[in-house]
Amino acid sequence: MKMREIWQQIKASADGVGFRDLVHGSPSKLEIVMTFLALLELLRLHKIAVRQKQALGEIRIKAVESV
Repeated sequence: MKMREIWQQIKASADGVGFRDLVHGSPSKLEIVMTFLALLELLRLHKIAVRQKQALGEIRIKAVESV
């Protein structure tokens, strides 16, 4: 999944999405790593917020409102 596709999926969900939702099915290790790197880039660009309530818990990703 490309960064633009990931961004569109995150923006489309008001409640945010889980990391597992972005790598649904049986993704290859490469796809998981590429998705994670795309999320890191979106985080660096301040386009998303990432939350994890507990260690080893679900990672939730939500779009950040533009100012």
